[in-house]
Amino acid sequence: MKTRLFACLGMALLSAILVVFPSRPASAGGASTAGSQLEIIGKDGAVYKFRSAFCFEPQGFPDSPNHPNFPTTELKPGELYKNKITYKFSVPNQ
Repeated sequence: MKTRLFACLGMALLSAILVVFPSRPASAGGASTAGSQLEIIGKDGAVYKFRSAFCFEPQGFPDSPNHPNFPTTELKPGELYKNKITYKFSVPNQ
């Protein structure tokens, strides 16, 4: 299953890099925390403030059934759905 580069995110505070390679043709991303809460208390009392997290969501093209030039997102009975996402994390030499 072929993948392509979707995103490359550098995290200055951690000196880390995240690269995302999905097989889906489109992707969405955004910053959030769960719902609209201003903060969430996590494991060991860690505080996650509003919009302190992000997500990458590989997907098919939105509204593809209405656009014949878009890759199909239709899955017929008996067909197998396959999706591959490769996440590569690295920390440059300090």
